Amino acid sequence: MNTPKLNPEQAAAVKHIDGPMIVLAGPGTGKTQIIAARIAHLLDSTQMDPHNILCLTFTESGVVAMRKRLIEMIGTAAYYVRINTFHSFCNDVIKDFPEKFLSTRELESLTDLERIQVFRKILDNLPSDSPLSPFGSPYFYLKDCTYAVQNLKRENISPENFHNFVNKIEAFLEEHGQVLEQFSQIHGNQLKEEHFTALADRFEGTILSSYFRGIHELDKKGRTKQKNEIKAAYLKIKNSVGKQQALSQVYKKYQSELSSRGRYDYEDMILFVVDAFKHNEELLAHYQEQFQYILVDEYQDTNGAQNEVVRLIAEYFENPNIFVVGDDKQSIYRFQGASLENILFFHNLYKDHVKLVSLKENFRSHQTILDASDSLINFNEHSITKFIPELKQSLLAAKNHNPAKVQLAEFESKQSEHYFLAKRIEELIQNGTEPSEIAILYRNNYEAEPLMELFLRLKIPFRLEAGVNILADQNIQKLIGLLRFIHNLDDGQQLFYLMHSEFLNFAPLDIYKVTRKSSKDRKTLFETLLETDLFKPFAEKCLKWQMQSVNKPIMEFFDIIIKESGYLDHVMKSETKVEELNRLNTLFDEIKALNRSNHAFKLSDLIEYFELLKENDIIIKEQELKTQKNALRLMTTHKSKGLEFEHVFIMNCVDKHWGNKRRYEKLSLPKGLLTNDVDSKTQNEDERRLFYVAMTRAKQSLTLTYAVKNERERPQVPSIFLEEINPECLEKLDTSKIEDEAINRLQTIFLEVPKVDHSEEEANFAKSLLENYTMSVTHLNNYLKCPRLFYYRNLLRVPSAKNKNAAFGSAVHEALKDFSLEHKKGSLPSEDYLIESFEKHMNREVITQQDRRGGLDFGRQTLKDYYNAHEDVFRQNTMPEYDFSSHGVNLNGIPLTGKLDKIEFLNEEAKAVHVVDYKTGNPDSKRQALGQNGEYRRQILFYKLLCDLSPRFPYDMVSGEIDFVQKSKKDGRFRKEVIRPSQSEIEQIKTEITEVYDDIKNLRFLNTDEWSNCGECEYCDFFA
Repeated sequence: MNTPKLNPEQAAAVKHIDGPMIVLAGPGTGKTQIIAARIAHLLDSTQMDPHNILCLTFTESGVVAMRKRLIEMIGTAAYYVRINTFHSFCNDVIKDFPEKFLSTRELESLTDLERIQVFRKILDNLPSDSPLSPFGSPYFYLKDCTYAVQNLKRENISPENFHNFVNKIEAFLEEHGQVLEQFSQIHGNQLKEEHFTALADRFEGTILSSYFRGIHELDKKGRTKQKNEIKAAYLKIKNSVGKQQALSQVYKKYQSELSSRGRYDYEDMILFVVDAFKHNEELLAHYQEQFQYILVDEYQDTNGAQNEVVRLIAEYFENPNIFVVGDDKQSIYRFQGASLENILFFHNLYKDHVKLVSLKENFRSHQTILDASDSLINFNEHSITKFIPELKQSLLAAKNHNPAKVQLAEFESKQSEHYFLAKRIEELIQNGTEPSEIAILYRNNYEAEPLMELFLRLKIPFRLEAGVNILADQNIQKLIGLLRFIHNLDDGQQLFYLMHSEFLNFAPLDIYKVTRKSSKDRKTLFETLLETDLFKPFAEKCLKWQMQSVNKPIMEFFDIIIKESGYLDHVMKSETKVEELNRLNTLFDEIKALNRSNHAFKLSDLIEYFELLKENDIIIKEQELKTQKNALRLMTTHKSKGLEFEHVFIMNCVDKHWGNKRRYEKLSLPKGLLTNDVDSKTQNEDERRLFYVAMTRAKQSLTLTYAVKNERERPQVPSIFLEEINPECLEKLDTSKIEDEAINRLQTIFLEVPKVDHSEEEANFAKSLLENYTMSVTHLNNYLKCPRLFYYRNLLRVPSAKNKNAAFGSAVHEALKDFSLEHKKGSLPSEDYLIESFEKHMNREVITQQDRRGGLDFGRQTLKDYYNAHEDVFRQNTMPEYDFSSHGVNLNGIPLTGKLDKIEFLNEEAKAVHVVDYKTGNPDSKRQALGQNGEYRRQILFYKLLCDLSPRFPYDMVSGEIDFVQKSKKDGRFRKEVIRPSQSEIEQIKTEITEVYDDIKNLRFLNTDEWSNCGECEYCDFFA
């Protein structure tokens, strides 16, 4: 075991075995290392199995970082520790016990479009006098309602509980309103201590009780200030309660609408599990017995619903083994007023047993950066140490390597600020700093746009961390332009713009000639195209596409458009195909989600969707693309959480951008809604924590920049946070040289953008896709069939609509799963049950009506025959569908995953099982697939390997079976191929997996000229 050297505080945290513990871990104190080291220590000292430990963290990147650190310490055992985000853990619970979540299996995920439509419908039906339905602007509160409902659900506050809370506020106002009105009228000179003590006694335990702490220490000036605060709080409560009462009705109707539509939203997955744990003792007991130790990372940012999951699993023990790590100073994801909620909740829940550790040694930054950051965050009125003094913390640098002061740079213009950043970074790189050790942090994604053009021209490699709106991409806009035109063939202006798209390959001169001709002939541009030989084929395609847009599912129609228009061909042959394909995939995934939620979704609906997104300022965020490993990092401060860099630049440090942001609280949630709602009344506390997070990313140097004029030449002042930093920690830079280089700045703007080596970029992108790669048998079979097929279908995921055969297979699989789940309850379900289940799932598939009718007719007869042939041999003692994705299965460090269609129990005592995989194809044509090196046989061998390697699979798979649901066309019989894996076959597939994984990790699929490709698949045809 490779455990790191620990300081005394770290050692105390790591070696704590039994009972609850809070670790206050400030930035750079080795939080990830502590959690990983504690897991390693538990495995070493308690003989605990890895799968009995549950580690929950906030993000997927946190899961990956934790797993990697643990692998370094304990090797392959790290794969078997349950490390999850809360969402992935709850998803695993639902997958592992589908019979406990039968009602949720029928639900589908709510899309962004549907969310907007639901809230619009609710707001449309509010009474005309509702405070959330202002005359002339019915959707004025749409965004606010959406955000408020999301927060309520995240905090595990039901519509009923929220309604009851608002009723209490109304009762409070009715009982105390007159007293508060009278108190508000008292003149400052007449205020006495007894006025406050009388109110304090009256309001003890109410929503205003926090305003009377420390009143005996107030002088006359302080009394006036506090009176004004109490008055302001009272007026805010009074003026908000009507909206909050209306919101409670909106929330209730929202949940009702989701139920009637058969939908669930992102927040519901955790709430489903909370509800199941509360109402199913057997389910909860399973997880209470399994997880003897629970660790929670980034505890300050977990929400109420997530907290409830942890509390329920731990509640069996009075003194549970829960280990939470967090830092209230870095709480940037809870909604306003909740920064201390979690740690206080945990401390109060286990106050008789909880142990406390505060990590003070910072291994990241030098002392000046720490002192500057501390001086800033100390302006926050409330910190956890005011409630739990034992957690007092001042960070001390473990290394004091020439601590330079924090640099402050002021500029006359934004252009000068940007040019300074570019030149300073260029200088750092020239002096030997790795580009990836430099970061520019900003508040909002749009701030990076002017920098990127500058970096391109100066040949500074950079990586933009997500957040890009694909709808702003020029090529995607052209594709959407094509869709808009197909929807409305009379739109001549749209057609004119569209014809200039590179993928249509029309010469500008030809476009101008035909446009002029249409004007001269007094015809529409489209009519003229139909009469012109050069453009006629394209125009006729448009007519065909318009007809298909009405008759085909949008997913299939989109697939046709990108292929027949030449758009996909253009993308695949582009020098920037990685980026363009990523954006196309993002759009296609969005369209697939829309089509799955509404099978009648057509092109007209898609055009309306784009308009709704625009109206509501909703973006379609590009899937993260990591092409440049060693590159300058551009990211928001939120994105930087958990990262560190040698050199950090925080830009645009101006007032109302960082601090003193004007809050447009059109619809606020009431104070006191959370149990420990103790956050300060100061408006800047949340922003200050965010700026603190930004400052503490820096290891060696930290530079804060701002311009005294904005893009419109209007004056702006420095952020209040710059004034709050201890001036002894700051050094103001002389920026006059940068200001004098106006000519150089202009020359930089006109530099030619250098060409990028896109082959290297593609390789870097492929590597990033493989960082957390897990092999399935589908991937293995596809790679052995054709490396090019694997690359484009499984790794790059080139857009492709689901065909009718795949849709039919999915519906049959789901029907057989439902059938087995129902059979487990008791008697054998009827033939009608199986067929009705198939019909239900087939009707959910996104295919044409013609294909659906054909599939339904064929499926009914197929399943009727299958049922009659197997009625006497259906086993009741089965487990339908078993998923290994959360098991951490690995073969000598190669992560593996898979899903079994069905497990049949042969011998309970010996735990012997038989694994079944359904196939819906014609069995007569599958002889080769079942042969010695066939893909079906390999599939069963792969499943055997998964069963043997999983520490959580408690059975012995002795055999497998390919069960063909269709009859043989030759003899009319059903065929089952039973496979009993031999040891030599298992060794053979281990070798295949190892060799293919090595090929994949070494990107051999990119060497398409040197490597063996099948020459038969669609991608070989495409590149031929």
